[in-house]
Order: sequence, then structure tokens, then C-alpha cells
Amino acid sequence: MTAPPATTGLRYALLPMHKLDRYILGEVLGPLLFGIGAFVIILVSVDILREAFKLIFRQGIPALIVAQAFIYQLPQTIALTLPMGTLFGVLMAMSRLSSEGEVVAIQAGGVSFPRIALPMVVVGIVVSLATFALNETISPPANKAARRLLAEAGGSDLAVRHHYTFQIPPEGEPDKYMHAAVFDTRNLTLQKVLIIEWRAGEPWKWFIADSAQWEGEEIVLHDLTYVSHNGRTTTHLDQLTYHIGMAPEQVARYERKPDDMSMAELGQELRLRSQVDPGDRSLYELRQHYHSHTAIPWCALGFALLAAPLALRPQRTSAGVGLGISLGIILFYYVAFYLLSVVGEQGAIPPVVAAWLPNVALFLVGIGLIIDRSR
Repeated sequence: MTAPPATTGLRYALLPMHKLDRYILGEVLGPLLFGIGAFVIILVSVDILREAFKLIFRQGIPALIVAQAFIYQLPQTIALTLPMGTLFGVLMAMSRLSSEGEVVAIQAGGVSFPRIALPMVVVGIVVSLATFALNETISPPANKAARRLLAEAGGSDLAVRHHYTFQIPPEGEPDKYMHAAVFDTRNLTLQKVLIIEWRAGEPWKWFIADSAQWEGEEIVLHDLTYVSHNGRTTTHLDQLTYHIGMAPEQVARYERKPDDMSMAELGQELRLRSQVDPGDRSLYELRQHYHSHTAIPWCALGFALLAAPLALRPQRTSAGVGLGISLGIILFYYVAFYLLSVVGEQGAIPPVVAAWLPNVALFLVGIGLIIDRSR
């Protein structure tokens, strides 16, 4: 028989706050780990396996190489599911505490709802920091290793690549850097090309061309501006043949993607391209990646703020229902996030606003609901 709220409330009132925090954290931990595992399985089943089968059966990449590449990509998958698991974990933990009368009992002991929710908010902060650290330290080199492995095995069949970027050598201080807004791999044509050469760690000369044709180890640039001597001399040319030193298939393993870069690398790329071509509109997309890289991990905090008051109900939520509610919130969040990202990439609103607006909405709604539940 369940103890009356007044009696149970007295028991919670006599319980030291740090023990109450540990008790609530213990309730969150199990569903959190279950949620992370469930969402990893969903992502692997829906997206990763489909891509793996395409590489194996359509492109003939050995299954062992594909498996190794996707193991490299697991840190990115886990980083994506950590906030999702936080939403599910907090939702299920608070639902259990609420349905069994423990929230009412704790409040009867003189503990406010915001104080009850505090350990769950702390979980959101810790998961956000862990996600950010994972995206900054482990995921970028692991993603690059996976991309290089598949490129060397011939695992890229994209006819048109957008924002094609690479540097030579691929790591450390570059000797050459190239970016193209569009690269047609079948016709070997490029649009909006930027090539930079370094000297003593600084950009020394660069070429900005409207279009180009890749021919063997050379690139024929058309309608270009040539800037030399660290920006002191500018020349406009109709055509110039530039020796890149590599054929397209050799460069494939050097390709850099914004999703594979840390914030430091994205910031370096932004500074570099802004310096040599400040009018390049593709910089909006790079800025959007930069701010999104910061913003996405903090949705875990937003999910925790939202889930804690949302789960207050007399009936306990089953794991299936909890997973469904979590998927609905996650879908709504990411639809809003990616729609705003597209707007930010076009420069219609500042990329920093586009990246952080969904999080701000989560924070405001979650805090508002917590305040409302405390009345």
C-alpha cells in the first residue's frame, strides 16, 4: 500500500538534498541509456544500413571495408543520439515519479518542482557538454578516416558535389587549398573556384575563377582574378592553366566536408576564405555549419527542460509511448532546425540566429512549463 503524501513528504523532507538528487539521477540513468541505445539502433537500421548495402551491392566495395568505415562513423551517430536519449530518459523518469505520487510527496516535504527538476537539468547540461566534446575531438578525425577509406576503395558515386574543398597536404599547414561551389565529376567542370597558395604560413597568392575544367593534373581556370604578393597585386585574366599536381581521383581522399571539421577547423576556414574573397556567398553556408556545430549539442539541455514538466501526469508512460513522444518532439525540433538552416545558408537571416532559434524556443517553453508546474 502506498504511503499517504503527507507521510511520504515528511520522509523526503528529512532526506538530505544530495541524496534526493542521487535518487532522481538514478531514475534518469536507466532510461537515458536505453534511449541512446534505441535511437542508435533506429539510425543504424534506417540510414546507415541502407547506405552500407548501396556501397556493397551497387559499388562493389568489400563488406569489411564498409563495416570499418561505419565503425569510424559511430562516434558521430552516438553524438547525435545523446540529446535524443536525454529527452527519453528525463521523460520516462519524471513520468514514473509522477505516476507513483513521488513528485507530490516530495513537494509535500517542502521541495519545489524547479528544485526537483534540477538534477534532470544538470543531466541535460552534462550531456550537452559531452556531445560537444565528442563532436570536437573524436568525430572529426573518425569521419575523415571513414571518408578516406571509402574514397580509396572507390566509394563515391556522386555526379555533382557541392562545396568541394580540399588541401594539400591533407593535415597540418597547407601548401595549396582549393574550394569549388560545384564540381561535376563526370564532366570534370567546376564553378566558382578558389585556389590559394601558402608561403611562410600565410596566403601568398590566390585565384578566383567563375568556372574551370579539370584536365589530368591541371585545372584550366576561366574568367579569373589572380591576386599575388599577399594581396598587393591584382590581375584579371580570361584563362589560366594551373598545375594542381593531382588528378581528381587522387584528390578524393583529401576532400574536406564541413560535417567532418571541428569548430577550430571551421573557424580557420571561415577566416581564410573571408580574407581572400569576402563577397563569396557560400560563406553563409560555412557560417551556418559553424554556429550549428555549437548549437546542436545544447538541444540536450532544451530537451531536459521540456521533458521534466511535460511528463507530469497521473498515469505512468510506457516505454513505447515515451519513445513515440520523444520521436515526435525530436522530429519537430529537427524539421525546424533544418528549415532555419536553409534560410541561414541563403543569408536571409544571420546564421547564428538560424542555428540557435530552435534551442531558444526549447529553453523558453521548458522554463515556462517548469514555472507553471511549480504554482
